[in-house]
Amino acid sequence: MKRIEEALPLPYRAALRGMIGERFLFEHGSITDALFVYLDGQPEDASADMLASHFAARPLVCLTRIWEEHIRTRYPGARVFRRWLMKPARTFRLPEVVEAPQGYGLAAMDEDAFARHPFGQGVNYPSYEVFRRTGAGAAAYCGGEIVSAASSFVSLDGEVELDVGTAEPHRGRGLASACAALMLKECAEKGYAVHWDAQNETSRRLAQKFGFELETIYPVYWLTGRLCSTTARNGSDTMKILVLNGSPKRERSDTLHITRAFLDGMRDAAPQEVELIHVIDKHIEYCTGCFVCMRGGVCIHDDDMRAILDDILASDLLLFSFPLYSYGMPAHLKALVDRLVSLSSLAMKRDGDRYTHVGQANLAHLRYMMICGCGFPNSRRNFEPAIAQFELLFPRSRTIITVPESPMFNAPEAAVVTAPRLELVRRAGQQYAASGAIDAALLAEICSPMIPEEQYAAIVNGEAAQSESGK
Repeated sequence: MKRIEEALPLPYRAALRGMIGERFLFEHGSITDALFVYLDGQPEDASADMLASHFAARPLVCLTRIWEEHIRTRYPGARVFRRWLMKPARTFRLPEVVEAPQGYGLAAMDEDAFARHPFGQGVNYPSYEVFRRTGAGAAAYCGGEIVSAASSFVSLDGEVELDVGTAEPHRGRGLASACAALMLKECAEKGYAVHWDAQNETSRRLAQKFGFELETIYPVYWLTGRLCSTTARNGSDTMKILVLNGSPKRERSDTLHITRAFLDGMRDAAPQEVELIHVIDKHIEYCTGCFVCMRGGVCIHDDDMRAILDDILASDLLLFSFPLYSYGMPAHLKALVDRLVSLSSLAMKRDGDRYTHVGQANLAHLRYMMICGCGFPNSRRNFEPAIAQFELLFPRSRTIITVPESPMFNAPEAAVVTAPRLELVRRAGQQYAASGAIDAALLAEICSPMIPEEQYAAIVNGEAAQSESGK
């Protein structure tokens, strides 16, 4: 069987050019985080330690045999999945007329569809203009909502990686086939070479339907069988989760409905030990920037933050649950985050393309999650600042869930749309507890509006007008 190193995946090549992901260089090899985590060269102490501490719950692709031998020898219990890498193609076996199944609409991905990032698509393009110039895509609609889409995941020198997804209630109806056919038609017109990396037999058969030929079958490794098992760290099979609730509403928080559904899903998979802190109730002074703590001393403030830091260090998952305030986190939660500086020293180190402080505490075991709700109906041009801040604060082992229209979770009359959404969130919690990751299509569905944006805005505006008239 041909090895994967003979046909380097397009996302990995794009990462080599600095277009996506992060790349960590060592003396004899590299680790590249670009959707999958690609292991190149040969393992050494530093790269093996980073793999164990930062990427144990991520899908791993070995580009050399020596890395594969390292995984199989050091992690005999690692789970192994197969993927089918198809040969890049420029011509395709397409129907003369591409149509959506009855009851659905089908169209090329326009600016509005791109802005919604269906199933996470489009996130590797800085703008719709760049996407249209270098990529391609199509979307299927039902009731004004995108229920299936196929698009380029990344573009590089006239080559594109195809990504296709369908919302679960609409699967098995030919929507993925229709979207992929319309996208491939556009790619053929533009002369693109299309890469198709199939994650299962269904995807492989769909690729072969359009004329793709198999290049190779390769393994993907997961080192951790269950994220919730932390036996190696604390001798317990129970995961310790610290929830920092940043909403001043405390238990009445709109966002906390989402967080509790996620935690319920995690409990479905395995026992969890959850501690919930309402940050608004804690005495947390503002950081003054004196740097006493970063020089090895004790923080000048004698407040609740000392106990919270102990709780953080004793946890396995640090979950930030908060509503979006002025495109960021609420002030009292930001005050807490600023005080996390005491976990770092003044010394700096290079980390990819930037510098970070060297830690004073061992946080290798910690994973981070952000669950953020918002009263606006749109996701794009809304959550980006909060997401960017969280990604810089916690560059690895993080997961982000953002949900627009979140006030509906506190409206009993909206249960017809909120209950199904919370069920999706619960399923995401089950996935996360089992594998440390959430399916991209499921995550995109969770992060999408529950009702059309215009309908939501009309409801809010109607309530606002009624409130004004009652003054």
